[in-house]
Amino acid sequence: MTFGVLSEYIAREARSADLIIAGPGSGGRVDAAPFVNIGDLVMQVARPVLVVPAAADELKLEQIIIGWKDTRETQRAVFDALPLLKKPAHVTVVEICAEREIAAAQTRVEDVVGWLKWHSVVAESHASPSTGDDASLLNAIAHE
Repeated sequence: MTFGVLSEYIAREARSADLIIAGPGSGGRVDAAPFVNIGDLVMQVARPVLVVPAAADELKLEQIIIGWKDTRETQRAVFDALPLLKKPAHVTVVEICAEREIAAAQTRVEDVVGWLKWHSVVAESHASPSTGDDASLLNAIAHE
């Protein structure tokens, strides 16, 4: 049994996983303690996270969001996910950064989109200034 933040525990234990599959959250339950905060998990885990809607009965992969950070680990994760990225109709590469870094971030995500297109992945870029709660911002962008 673990006593602590569940997303931190999963992030530590994910070191030997290829992919983390998670549900959307507690669904409004009164006692959400045993549920992981998906936004926190995405920001902490060093693996791709597939969030499956509660009502899903099959995997359609119509939209994928790539939370981009210009690191070796992110580059490797996107490369490893190429077969999966070719399936959806829409892939968005998102980088959240400081306001002063928006132009550079836009250039980075556009470079990634160009590389993905070279690999037959339909993608678009999105750079957004940080609001201080990057997990919530990434979640809001995903809901758009």
